[in-house]
Amino acid sequence: MYNLKDFLRNFLEIQDIRIISEEIYCVKTNFTIVSKTECLRDTLGFYSFNLIRKGSCVLHYNGRDILLKEKLIYISSPGFPISLSHISEDYEGISLLVEDKTLFESPVARKILQSAFVPLIHLVDPVIALTEPYFKQAENDLLKILNYLKNPISLNNTEALRFSFSLFLLDLFNYIESAGIIKHSSINSEKIFVAFINLLIKHYIKEHQIGFYAKKLNVTTTYLSRVVKNLSNRTVKEYINRMLLMEAIWLLKTTNLSIGEIADRLNFANQSSFCKFLKSMKGISPKDIR
Repeated sequence: MYNLKDFLRNFLEIQDIRIISEEIYCVKTNFTIVSKTECLRDTLGFYSFNLIRKGSCVLHYNGRDILLKEKLIYISSPGFPISLSHISEDYEGISLLVEDKTLFESPVARKILQSAFVPLIHLVDPVIALTEPYFKQAENDLLKILNYLKNPISLNNTEALRFSFSLFLLDLFNYIESAGIIKHSSINSEKIFVAFINLLIKHYIKEHQIGFYAKKLNVTTTYLSRVVKNLSNRTVKEYINRMLLMEAIWLLKTTNLSIGEIADRLNFANQSSFCKFLKSMKGISPKDIR
């Protein structure tokens, strides 16, 4: 899959190693950029928070079409990408792009994961309608990050960027909490969920079974299944399969590896089981993707 560094370097054509190495990026978007990005949706391995400032588009998610307009934020996460259509030519927005491991390894961000990350990233509906005051707050938070990335001196202070991202995350969380959008869960459940996502990012290519993750977390498979389902309305297997699907599509589109080699790299028993997996997930064969 495309990590954020590859996306910045190859798609946005950013060469400044200081910016690329930050693993957090903010960009003003328009009709051209959003339309161009659509062809990559199934292969993006990072999180994005997208604020709409002007115009509209239609978001397709979980079999539903949702009309998006100004003062909305929509969120995309690895393995559960959204797709957009009918993007208006006057579309303007700001997108915050965050590498997955940054959410788990940054000292500042880690402190707020249990309270903010879980409910934000794994909303059943990845769209948040903002009131005018919160829209302005989110816009200001993102513009601060944009200005930070444009300042060569600021780029020497990585933790400041992580802190600015954390403030954005907390402001957004405070809004959805006050609006009653999220449901609360136990701290222990959220810790297990975050730990599961962290393990998944590192091991999904080789480890496809829930038992591996439950053992690593010192819980039963039943308990892990219940925690993940309660917090995200998705199953553990769905998370694993979605990550595998994204990696499979990326390998099929960007490499010359044979189908058998890709099946082996993704730790499928054989090429046939890999083809059956793709058929069940996408309804198509590997050759159709290529």
